[in-house]
This record gives sequence, structure tokens and C-alpha cells, in this order.
Amino acid sequence: MIEELYGKKWVRVNFGPYKKRFGNDYQRIYEAFAEARRIEHGKTKEYTDLLKKLVDAIKRKEIRPVTEEPNFPSLVRVFLKEYEEDDFPPIHHSQTYMEKNNCDYLVVPHLGIRKIV
Repeated sequence: MIEELYGKKWVRVNFGPYKKRFGNDYQRIYEAFAEARRIEHGKTKEYTDLLKKLVDAIKRKEIRPVTEEPNFPSLVRVFLKEYEEDDFPPIHHSQTYMEKNNCDYLVVPHLGIRKIV
């Protein structure tokens, strides 16, 4: 029903198992999600630094992308530059991903998990 993410800071709640256990009682999830709004989030500078480290690790071949695209590092750089210029808007799953995967979940803070289960 739950999957820990990002060093146990966040939890993905899969709605399929949640519905089997609790039915349509979403009040617990609402409270956990509302709690997320009160958590201090990272700063833009920290985020851009981490994205730069990711691109550098790809360039050094410490991380191998799951693609044979030879221009992948360049494509990533262009995407991240445009992403930053747009002030880091939310990124959603592509239509193809949603068609192939179950996207029926919500990510909530790990601290709020006691309210859900």
C-alpha cells in the first residue's frame, strides 16, 4: 500500500490497496497531504545544484541513461535550461507512461503516514 521514497522523507500511497483496506475514506490522505504543505521545502539554488550534479555525473558516465541516444547529455542540458527558465513547473507523467503504468497514487510526507495506515 505504501512505498518509501527519497530517503524516507516521502511516501507513495497506492490507492488500489488503500481502497481495499479503507474503502473511499480519503480523510486520512487529505490530512497527510495538508500536512505536506507545512513542511519546509528545498530552495531553488539547492535544486539547481543537484540537477547540475546529475548532468555532470551523466557526462562522466557515472550514471548511464537507459537510452542509446548519443546526444542525451545535450538534450538533458537543454531540457533543464528550459525547465529552469520556466521557474521549475510541475512535471507530470507522459500519456504513454500513464497508459503503461498504474498512476493511481499520491505522494505524502513520511511523517504523515501514521494518519493514513
